[in-house]
Parts: sequence; C-alpha cells; structure tokens
Amino acid sequence: MYVFEFFSTSCSHCKEFAELITRLARTYGAQGAEFIAITDEEAPIVKAWLAQPGKLNEVPYSVVSDPDRSAMITLQNGTFRNFNPRFFVIKNGIVQWFGHPKDAEEPIAKVVAGTWDPETVRAAAITDSTVSRGKDLLDRVARECDKTGDWTPMFAALDAVRAVIPERAGQYDAQRFVIMIGLGDMPDAGYEFGRRIAKEYAQDMLTTRSLARAILNSPYAKRRDVDFAMELAVTADTLAKGEDARAADTLGLAWFSKGNREKAIENAERAVKLEKDQKTREQYQQALQKFRTGTPGPEPTKPRPIPAAAAPTAAPAATPGATPSAPPAPAPSHPD
Repeated sequence: MYVFEFFSTSCSHCKEFAELITRLARTYGAQGAEFIAITDEEAPIVKAWLAQPGKLNEVPYSVVSDPDRSAMITLQNGTFRNFNPRFFVIKNGIVQWFGHPKDAEEPIAKVVAGTWDPETVRAAAITDSTVSRGKDLLDRVARECDKTGDWTPMFAALDAVRAVIPERAGQYDAQRFVIMIGLGDMPDAGYEFGRRIAKEYAQDMLTTRSLARAILNSPYAKRRDVDFAMELAVTADTLAKGEDARAADTLGLAWFSKGNREKAIENAERAVKLEKDQKTREQYQQALQKFRTGTPGPEPTKPRPIPAAAAPTAAPAATPGATPSAPPAPAPSHPD
C-alpha cells in the first residue's frame, strides 16, 4: 500500500497541512502504508530543503524529485480536476482514493484495515470529474460572452451542463441567477427566476445560501433585494440548524446589509467559531472586522464592464500614452 503526496518545498498551502501529513505518515506508516512525497523540483533543491534543521523529523517518509513530471502525468492528469488532488492512496497497484490531505484519513484507515470499498466514492469521483469538465466549458463560454456583452450563450451552456449533471442542478441555477441580476442586465426576470428556484430548492441549504450570497455580494448586481436575501439567509441557517459556518457568515452579511451591526457581528462570530479550516476562518474574521468597523448597508454595485470587443484599443490623440480598458468579467461560479 502506498500513499503518494504531490507537493512543493516552497508551497505555503503544503506547509499549512504539513503537520497533518506527518501525523498520518507516522500513524499509518506503522501499519504498513508507505508514504512518498513527490515534487517536480530538481534534486539539489529537495536535498537542501531536507537539510534544514529538524526537517527530517518533520518528514518521516521518502521524498522523490520528479522534474519531468512523469508521476503527475500518470496520476494527476487523469482526474480532470482544475486543482489537482494532492493525495493518492494505492493498494495492489490500484488507486483506491484521491483527494485533499484533510479528507484522507478515513480512506487511508479503511484501506489499511481492509474495509475500504472504492465503489462508495466512485460515483462521486465521476461526478466531480464531469463537473470539472463542465466548468471548463462554462469558463470558455463566459470569456466569449465577456467579449460580446451578450450572455445568452451562457444560459444555453448552463442548460446543457445542467442536463448532464442533474444532481448539481441547484448550482447551475444559482449561476444563472447571478448572471441575470448582474452582467446579463435582466434584474426583473432574474428575481422572478430567483424566487421560483428558491421555492424549488426550499430544503437545499447550499443552493438557498448561494442565492442569498449572490444578492448580497455579486459585484455587478443591478439591484440588491436585501429583504429577499435575508429570507434566503435565514432559511439556509435554519436548514443547517445553526451549525454551518457558511450559512452563519451569509446571515451575518445579510444583517449588515440591512443595517443591523449587532446582529451581523453576532452571526459572524458564530461563523468564526464553527469554521475548522484555518484559511476560511481567516476570511470570516476579516468579515467580522468589517462588520465591527465598517458602515452597515448593502455592498456597492460595480458598473457593468465594457465588453472586451467594444473597449477602445487606443486613447484619443489628446491624451497620448493612455490605453483605457475594461475590467474583465469574472467567469461565473457557484456563489460563495
């Protein structure tokens, strides 16, 4: 049994999870799992890194220099992930699981114990791969829509992807809503659509929270219906039974947008307390600081960017040297 980790000696994200990986290697290495860390850096760089004081105690496993990325090509490239998995658990030459180190302990423990059933994650892995490929398509279409200013093709692309991945329909409906009230310049139709899907996904915490977040935080929203967002945020937090950090954070933003600093701070503090991931917790702490010191009210709306195809390519002769350009429109994603 092998556990392969892809990393870089200079990667801050890798450093963030180094302590966890060391613990996993010590715990399950003693039970027969061989851990091997792989980097595409040249061997001298890796050797210098390992020569740092105390480093060998932090790295109780083999480290491999793979400058031609042959291991990455073999394992990571086949997952169709935009952000490649860092961990691969392999037994008898067959990949049993791949993903992020923070999610690795359960599958590693079960593979070691002989109780792991790869079929339990097969469907999820196929869905994730399909979602990733769908995102690539939507990103390409979004770039074209940004050039023309016509977002109609994006709606057709969302429909196509939604049909292939019906289990993620709420995600793509939320993306459509974001575009309609923002870059698509269809706020009336957008809110009509939003209220319809809010009823359809009334028991879906993730979609309900995403709709609220889109209203409260989407930079190009033509109109912020803060009352509707508050309804959605309260519903999401209720569905989560007050135990989801993302729902608490969104409810805090809704209260802040409504002008209630006290309620905003109360929910933001709850989000910080509930969140386990350090990086996400830091984001919630920044929001909490904003609620404590900023002026309550809705987020300002940015002006709609000029389509790239219509943006001027050169400044008027009266102002030589200037080249005005429009900010690129972000590719729509699941609001968060």
